[in-house]
Amino acid sequence: SKIVDYVSSNFPVYSSQGGIGAISNGDSQNYGTDRYRSWFGNVSYSYLNRYLFTASARLDQSNLFGVNANQKGVPLYAIGAGWTINEEPFYKVKWLPELKARFTYGYNGNVDKTLSAYTTARYLTNAPGTNLPYAVVVNPPNPSLRWERVQIINAGLDFATIGKRINGSIEFYSKKGIDLIGQAPYAPVTGILSFKGNTANIAGKGIDVTLNTIIIQRKISWFSTVLFSYSDDKVTNASLMANATAEEKIYMGGVRPKYFGAFRNSVSYAGFQLSANISYRLGYVFRKNSIRYYANLIGSVDNGLYSG
Repeated sequence: SKIVDYVSSNFPVYSSQGGIGAISNGDSQNYGTDRYRSWFGNVSYSYLNRYLFTASARLDQSNLFGVNANQKGVPLYAIGAGWTINEEPFYKVKWLPELKARFTYGYNGNVDKTLSAYTTARYLTNAPGTNLPYAVVVNPPNPSLRWERVQIINAGLDFATIGKRINGSIEFYSKKGIDLIGQAPYAPVTGILSFKGNTANIAGKGIDVTLNTIIIQRKISWFSTVLFSYSDDKVTNASLMANATAEEKIYMGGVRPKYFGAFRNSVSYAGFQLSANISYRLGYVFRKNSIRYYANLIGSVDNGLYSG
């Protein structure tokens, strides 16, 4: 091997008679050190076989965050409770022998490995006019970079009839994303146009319903499952990167379905099983194919279609 001259531009180009040019630089070098450490503990307590209490706590740490030791970690926790209602002396509903309620509240953490608390830059080659190597700042230093956190509240009800011919669950949840990683515009006089950091928050809520039924249970068995979900997410804090103002934008709807689920049936006989599933998605928008006029005029093989 030998050192390659990427600066000079007087090398002959054999694909073009009499042409000269510089050697393209494809060299690259990457180096990174990711370190993680977690402390975790949980405890649970059951009383009279019908009351359940749980709690967990953890401390996650990484060298990607902050410049001080106390900024590199995030404390997370969760608490929960369960109640087996059908074990209570006052419960007398014979056709519904199983009925349980549960509730949890806590926080999860998340890491974006594309970021660091320190300045990150990308080294490039062949700068215009000089052919010299140069660097571009990807993200400026951010000593206050923090973990993404998600607050989760969940409440559920599990039930079953006699023989579990009908059983299922109903769950309600609420989520809040705090200190999420996003892009924000930055003053051009600093040398960068955008900043990536803890600039966004989101909030969401939803319902999940699962219903299982045993329609026939003999030599031929027929089982059915109905799934239904509702989810509504909103961005509660973010920076607009486009030149258009909020008043100039037209909201057409979300690209993620608000309502979705499935209807599944399974029939079994003599060790063989046949299943059929129908899924659905409602309450969202999607982009239809339109015409790429330039490609259409030049007769491109993509038929001038694009998603836009």
